[in-house]
Amino acid sequence: MSDMHSLSDSPASSVGLGNSLMWEKVALSPLELLSVQLEHELQHAEEAAASVAVKQNKYGVDVDSKTGKAAGRVTVEVLAAKELALDKNAAVQAVSSAQPELYVSTQVTPLSAFEKTTKKHLRTSGVQAVDNATATWLEPLVFVGAKTLKFGIKVSLSCTAEVIADVVLGELELLSADYEDQMPHEKWFDLKAPASAAATGVTGKLLLRVTFEYSERERHEHEVALLRQKKRENDVDIEHYKTTARLVNSPVRHPAAFGKGTAQAALYLPGNKFHVDAHHPAAVSVAPLADKTRIVTPFGRGVVVAFRPETKMYVVQMDTDAASKNHTIAYLRQNVVKEEPDEPHLRMHMKVATPYGHGVLEEIRPHDDVLIVKTGYARMFMQRKDVKLPVKDISEMGTKDLLSEAIKLADTGNEEFRENKLQDAVYSYLRSLGFLQRVDQDTATHKEKATIIQTMIRCHLNIAACKLKLNMHTDAEIACTNALSILTVLAENRNGNVVTWMGRLGLSEQLMFEDWPSKARFRRAQACVKLEKFVDAKQDLLLAVKLNPRDKSCRTLLDKVTKLVDKQKRDEKKAWGGIFDNLDASASTIKSATTKTTTSTSGKAEKSIFTRKTKTQRQQATAEDEPWYLTPRALATASVVTAGVAAVAILALKPKSS
Repeated sequence: MSDMHSLSDSPASSVGLGNSLMWEKVALSPLELLSVQLEHELQHAEEAAASVAVKQNKYGVDVDSKTGKAAGRVTVEVLAAKELALDKNAAVQAVSSAQPELYVSTQVTPLSAFEKTTKKHLRTSGVQAVDNATATWLEPLVFVGAKTLKFGIKVSLSCTAEVIADVVLGELELLSADYEDQMPHEKWFDLKAPASAAATGVTGKLLLRVTFEYSERERHEHEVALLRQKKRENDVDIEHYKTTARLVNSPVRHPAAFGKGTAQAALYLPGNKFHVDAHHPAAVSVAPLADKTRIVTPFGRGVVVAFRPETKMYVVQMDTDAASKNHTIAYLRQNVVKEEPDEPHLRMHMKVATPYGHGVLEEIRPHDDVLIVKTGYARMFMQRKDVKLPVKDISEMGTKDLLSEAIKLADTGNEEFRENKLQDAVYSYLRSLGFLQRVDQDTATHKEKATIIQTMIRCHLNIAACKLKLNMHTDAEIACTNALSILTVLAENRNGNVVTWMGRLGLSEQLMFEDWPSKARFRRAQACVKLEKFVDAKQDLLLAVKLNPRDKSCRTLLDKVTKLVDKQKRDEKKAWGGIFDNLDASASTIKSATTKTTTSTSGKAEKSIFTRKTKTQRQQATAEDEPWYLTPRALATASVVTAGVAAVAILALKPKSS
């Protein structure tokens, strides 16, 4: 920014430095940097507050959505003790000859205020007293499962004894009503002698930090309110500075011109305190680019992740090949990072679009940045802003263009899913699969095939997640079956080139062969439960638990489905009078019968990647009654099926040579 008059309000724009400097947008003070930081923090806090959806019990305490139990949490951090005078305590001297070992114990009251599974009595580890007067723990004691806002915690400091019972040195009681603001409170508490002790009065002091958390929503709202208040106060300071800076005439009367004594005396510009590092003309800093800004660097193009004001360096995620998931992170100085211009990246002899039609870029004149474009009827000399890249028709796209568009649509679907635009997200995922379907498998490299496979799997799994939320459980089951069909072939070709490249692109074996299959089977089980296919759901959940034993959601749903299967069997036996007495056949017999049935079915109809139900037979039976293929749901399912078949074909190509 070369207009010096536009910066007359800035104390950093010194006329004495001459007009040779090309001043850019500068940070006038730490207040403006703080404003940017607060705005960023406030945005994140508001998003977090908006996403909170926690149920509460009748006392206003959060309830854990997974367990259904109260989620109130009390943290008592035992920090230190002082003024104990243990050498004057006869009971301590009687049970301990050396330096006494001390510990703090806590107990909640009443017991009914917490869940039954909560440990009601907690204690710290023992530490040696120092000089018979002080001790340090720095140890948290956490009670989880508070059901109400009214309870107490008894805290006692004790000395361990070698033979007889431990000696209680002092006690105190904490009341939950004092900590309902959900903020940490650090305080020295007086320890009172227990009723059974000979002495009375205060026996020492105990430093505790107590936090009572019971409402996630209120905590987020409190954080948002604090940030808004800070931002309002900061904005008032900035406006005050802007209105008074003109009166100071800082370019001529800069406080630094009066010597070091003025800086040490805390001279200030009206409305803003003066700090020589921030306001001296030599310390002017260019305002940092916002996060997620597209940039150009000497090492290529990328996106700003963050700016570090302490070192004046950008954290940049460099652009990589569309297939790679491991992006390169660069740490670059501020002076080598520039914002990417809106104009496209043009090269010689490439096709371009102009307001007068399409043409070929013949030359870019460096001295005046004029572009010479040759069309079918003339050679035109044009400004860069009038020359654009032509929009490619899908039939003109190569493999890289198709992959790039597919990944872009998948990312768009992810954003729409986060914004709860579920129908739009499904449409984006299906469009992404459509682009992947058009890739020529014979010319695609193993790296490109690896990109296709992982994008397909993610799209199918995300479609299933959307369909579950939309209560379209049949479609969700189909999407999960598609994903599992691809994953099955992926596992069968575990030593192939495609799987090898997927590993090089940052995908772990755990993700490909455990996490993805477990997630697909869990979501298909959720759909089957809604469709009352309890046996199918149980089979999926058994495999999901085997793949991911630590997933509590799978185990919880498996317990529920097992009970539903048992109930279904009892109801069937009751309804049909013993016809299912022999239902408990061996697992091997069932598996054999299922295999025979599947084999006979596949001989009659074309083999499908959906192995869980005879959908082909149902379609043939209803074909004469209704044109099912014209419905939107059938069209969407057909797109998914086609993409799934394409993935299976890709994986079957070119296995890795030994």
